[in-house]
Amino acid sequence: MNVGVVVHGPEVIDSGKAVLFLDWLEARALTRAVLGGTMGRVAVLDAGLEHLIDISSRKAPSSAVLDMRSSDIVVLLSKSKNRSTGLVLGGIVAARAQAVRSLVHVDFGGGFVADWIGGSDLSGLISRDFGLDHLLPSPSLPRIRIDGGLVWRELQGAEAGEPVTCNGVVIGRALGGPVEIACRDGRFVKAKGLDIKVHGLEKLPRLDLASATLRSGQVRRSAPSRIGSRTMSSGRGCMVMIDHSAESSFELAAGAELAVTVGDDTTAVASQILGRLGIPFVGIVDGDSDGLCSPGSMPPGTAIIQVDPGHDDLVGKMAKEVLNGCAGMDDLVSRIADLAGVNLVGIRRY
Repeated sequence: MNVGVVVHGPEVIDSGKAVLFLDWLEARALTRAVLGGTMGRVAVLDAGLEHLIDISSRKAPSSAVLDMRSSDIVVLLSKSKNRSTGLVLGGIVAARAQAVRSLVHVDFGGGFVADWIGGSDLSGLISRDFGLDHLLPSPSLPRIRIDGGLVWRELQGAEAGEPVTCNGVVIGRALGGPVEIACRDGRFVKAKGLDIKVHGLEKLPRLDLASATLRSGQVRRSAPSRIGSRTMSSGRGCMVMIDHSAESSFELAAGAELAVTVGDDTTAVASQILGRLGIPFVGIVDGDSDGLCSPGSMPPGTAIIQVDPGHDDLVGKMAKEVLNGCAGMDDLVSRIADLAGVNLVGIRRY
């Protein structure tokens, strides 16, 4: 039996459940495991599991599942906040991955194993050996409704106070209960159950609400037992800009010597990744963090430049124009500080 495993999210890795399950599965089937998502890559590095879980590419869970369609069975492995959010995740992935022969979802947070597509004896064995409830749910796409020319989509499982993101951009905080977002012609119009962050919505491009990635809470809710690292080939003199696309840091930083990050949450997420890669960076922040991610360890040479509220994007745009003309970290920090001018609050060096 050939089984493909898509590991989703850092929590199932940080908890030790991923390695426990993969060891169990490898004793029973020919197994290949890949990662779906971004912060899970950091968790794999921290746990030292690169030999067990392939983190060479960044794909959405449904795309990663489809890539394994030649397998007899594909397992989606996760640790969701609760059963409700776990079933939402599995339902969406299953609805978008109908081409696979059999899709089994093992969710240690929700305490279940679900046969989303097809069926197999494997689910029963998993249920028995790991003490998980065996469910037979039906695949379901995100909840979309049309009302008065508006396209509405519901986000389930958001807890009061949690940041809500759309395609990686923080658009507000959940007020408790269901969150609904409405768009017209791909543009955000209004929301329910959400304390809207106008500055975040300004960064949101035109979107397909049905396929957009909506999430709530921190990108990594669990803590690692150790901090891992990975050596990347350094591109001498190569500098990259990471502007509100922190989850692409692995790809953007490949071969880079230095990086510049723009925005508090972008800088926090990027620091988790760049810290593991050993790439120093300049973070341009204004102190308006939404708590999307706790800052990671700062590589030696890193500098955090704080500017007045609402000026990080402006300074970031100007910094992009001078990036490739800089002669190294000190020159880069000096130039960005000059660009900030009277809006410079302070600089922290590491």
